[in-house]
Amino acid sequence: MFHSNGRRPLGAQRVAMNAVFIALHVVLSLFSIYIWGDQIKLSFASFPLLVAALLFGAADGVFVAGIGECLYQLLFYGFGPTTLLWMLPPVLHALLAGLYAQRHSMQLSLGQTGRIVFASGLITALFTTVVLYIDAQFWGYPSGLTAAVIALRFVNSLIMCTVYTIVAPRTVSLLRRIARPRAA
Repeated sequence: MFHSNGRRPLGAQRVAMNAVFIALHVVLSLFSIYIWGDQIKLSFASFPLLVAALLFGAADGVFVAGIGECLYQLLFYGFGPTTLLWMLPPVLHALLAGLYAQRHSMQLSLGQTGRIVFASGLITALFTTVVLYIDAQFWGYPSGLTAAVIALRFVNSLIMCTVYTIVAPRTVSLLRRIARPRAA
């Protein structure tokens, strides 16, 4: 069934999967591994938003990223002057991956999936570095500490980006087979 604008409506399965991806984002944030205080964070929290974007497109990915990261920020840090700023990197990550998937009619090979996961992760890592710098300037962190944290977080982002690149293509392929609508 299609709407007059030619787009498929959200099915119950798709809405449920997006809700699960949002919940996974928040829960995986709980199970992050912190190194050097809270400066280095090894986490799979971004993985669900990336999978949502690759399965359903940019709008779903951005929705999952926005709601999931908002919940995470509110639950763990409360609402502050830089809350919205910290929500931007995950949204950008989902947007880039989702737009690429849509451009290819959501039919990505394992190689294409791996390349977009790595490229969007790298761009997001660079953007997160800018966000961290702005946050540090806003709160007045010492510049020496800020430089060290930025460097370590960027390396951390590259490591997680590589892990996502290895895991995401097969995960998305498996979920695409599971989520494929069945003929009635």
